Amino acid sequence: MRSNTKEPAKRFKTPYQITCTCYSTAEDERQSLAVGLLDGAILILDLALGLEKFFVEKHPSAVTALAFFEERILISGSVDGRVNLCDLDSKDQKRVYKCQNVQDTKIPIASVAVGDFGIGVAVDIEGNCRFYDFYRLRKLCK
Repeated sequence: MRSNTKEPAKRFKTPYQITCTCYSTAEDERQSLAVGLLDGAILILDLALGLEKFFVEKHPSAVTALAFFEERILISGSVDGRVNLCDLDSKDQKRVYKCQNVQDTKIPIASVAVGDFGIGVAVDIEGNCRFYDFYRLRKLCK
């Protein structure tokens, strides 16, 4: 005999709680997908080979925005207002520039974008912009 009471739906916890993604393709047929996770980690997958290519150093909180510059620099923003630039061509991705928002206000990053001339921008939820130089891996201005 069936009961008329409905059981609550079971919640499945996924191994990767994805918060954002970014796709990039290069001239030599490489295809990469950067995946930002809730725990602050970033995975870079090689879609042509179907393998994990890199595990980038974690943000302290959830990743909110990602963008590639020429498939070699990854800019990422997080909930705590931090922006990281990672040189993916460096050995073990050890060359990372970390920049936290001034005055420790921790305003979440809403989006990041890259330009053709090696300049990137991160915009927080209050509309503040920060500009970055991808060739020197440093912050230019706010």
